[in-house]
Amino acid sequence: MFMSLASNIDNTTLDKIRKLEKEIGYPLLAFSFFDIEPASLDEKKLEKIRKFEEGTCICLLAVAS
Repeated sequence: MFMSLASNIDNTTLDKIRKLEKEIGYPLLAFSFFDIEPASLDEKKLEKIRKFEEGTCICLLAVAS
């Protein structure tokens, strides 16, 4: 299972989240869940991904197709 920040939140749900944020006094992050399998990579491919990630603020995930 994998999760990422939810990007397709409808306006009704977004309004409810904002209302809840005001009620509790803290910002909330919304996540979506995906049932995916990670790809099986050799060490050379993993190292290429790690080197790319070092210069960014992102995390890459190779998935099986």
